[in-house]
Amino acid sequence: MKRILTFFLAMSIAVLFAVPSVTKAESESIPAWKVFTPKTEVEIDKEWTITFSDQMEDRNLYQNISIIRERDNQEIFIEPVIDQNDKKVVKLRLGRLYDFNENYVLYIKDGVKSIKGRPLKEPVKMKFQTVNPKFDDPKVMNQDGLEFQAMVSQIDKKLYTKIKVTNKSKETIPYSGKNGCDKGLSADLFTETDNGEVRTGSKWTSPALCTLAIKKYSLKPEETVQIIEVINLPSEPLNGDAYLKINFQRGIPDGNHSPSIVKIPVQLK
Repeated sequence: MKRILTFFLAMSIAVLFAVPSVTKAESESIPAWKVFTPKTEVEIDKEWTITFSDQMEDRNLYQNISIIRERDNQEIFIEPVIDQNDKKVVKLRLGRLYDFNENYVLYIKDGVKSIKGRPLKEPVKMKFQTVNPKFDDPKVMNQDGLEFQAMVSQIDKKLYTKIKVTNKSKETIPYSGKNGCDKGLSADLFTETDNGEVRTGSKWTSPALCTLAIKKYSLKPEETVQIIEVINLPSEPLNGDAYLKINFQRGIPDGNHSPSIVKIPVQLK
């Protein structure tokens, strides 16, 4: 008898990026979906890993694996990638972070086939909900006509940060990123030691290839730019006081470029 491809959905880490859309209307037209147990408290940088019972090929993964945000049927930018050390394993690479406290559905359609052409036994879908962390009260600093605001939430060894910059001056402020993916605002975790400041932890970044073309922006009076950063804390206790170093890339590249930088203390568990 022809062996049928099966798989296991693992909770181990992987990443997400873009695929063709699958809407709820389309999914409801397929009666044979196998429904996996829903997952809750999923991290917003979650990298799903799917382990199949046979080796896989890239050819049909993009068309048959997708993630949809339930609220508006919006497809999430993911890239299915085969693990070259174990071609039974497919990782879903994120192009951008999920939203907090949102419901998503992962679809694996029956068009998925192994490298030998063996079909999937049945299509699968799994709902998951992202974390809704409780953030500390905002910490605010003013500098160079800008209001910097930082909110943090720590869950185990992961630090979620919400960073916002508001133009409090009466002039439009130009700013720019460092590449095509950079919004001109970033935050990194540092500690102050006897030997000076030391950057610590590892920050989530998109694996998407970014263009070298630098984007230019402008921030009008009372307008705001904001980002979310996810920082994985080191396993060892930090040596020294911790703070977020927020960098706003104020100015024009190759011109009057004078970044505004502030340091906001954070209390870690």
